[in-house]
Amino acid sequence: MADEWFISEMVVKSRATIKPGMTEVSLLEEGPASDKLPITKRDEASMMRAITGEPAFAQLLMRKLLMPDEGVRYALEVARPIIYKPDMVPGDVDLVCAHEQNPAQAVGVEAKQVRAITSNGEEDELKRTGKILGGIRQANGLRELGFHRSYYLVLVATDGRMKTENNVFARGVRGRTVTAIQEVIFSESGKRALHPDVGVVVVELVQPAPRAFDELSNVIATVVRMARPVEQPTQLTNRVADALGIKR
Repeated sequence: MADEWFISEMVVKSRATIKPGMTEVSLLEEGPASDKLPITKRDEASMMRAITGEPAFAQLLMRKLLMPDEGVRYALEVARPIIYKPDMVPGDVDLVCAHEQNPAQAVGVEAKQVRAITSNGEEDELKRTGKILGGIRQANGLRELGFHRSYYLVLVATDGRMKTENNVFARGVRGRTVTAIQEVIFSESGKRALHPDVGVVVVELVQPAPRAFDELSNVIATVVRMARPVEQPTQLTNRVADALGIKR
C-alpha cells in the first residue's frame, strides 16, 4: 500500500480539585496513583461510554463521523428495533447516531478494541490485533442493513504511564500504529474484505499518568477512510427514529 498521511486531532482532559486556600492548581499533575481500572483493562462498551460520556470526547468523535455540531441523538449497543432477528449480523450496533430532524441520514458504527503499551526507549507494542479482523464482518453488516453511512471504529486503549521521557501529551503510540491498523484491516480480500462503502476511524484513548483515566487523559481521533453515503431504506429510518426517540 502506498504511503499515506493521516491528520489526527487530539483532545486532552484534566480534572483538578480546588480546595479553600489553594493559590495554584496543576492540571497536568501526574499523581497520586489511582486504584481504578486502567484504560487497558476496560472493555469496548466501557471505552465507548468513556468517549460519549465526556462532551469534548463525544464532540471529537462526532466530528470524525461528519455529524452536525448540534441536534445529534445517539445510543450505544442498540439491538431492537434495528436488529430484529436473532441471526442478524451484527448482533447489535455499537453506536447509532442521527440528527433529530433527519433520521434518514443515520450513522451506524461497529467498534473493536485493541491494546497498546508504551515505555521509554522501547518499541510501542500493539496487542490483540486479531480482534480487528473479527469485526470486519460485523461492520459490513451495517452496510447491508443500509445505514446512510457505516463506520468501523478501532479503539486503541493505550497505557502510557511508563513513557515518562515524554510529556503527558506525547505518551500515546507512535504514528505508524494507525498505518499498522490500516494494514490489518485492508489485508483481507474477497468476501472477507471490508466493504468499500464502510469508513474507518481510529480513536486512541491514552492514560498518560498514574492518575485515573477519568481525571487525566488524551483522546486522539484519526480518519483512515471516509464512509460513502448511500440511500437509507425507509424501514431502517423508522427503526432508527424509534431507537433514538425521534418523533416523525
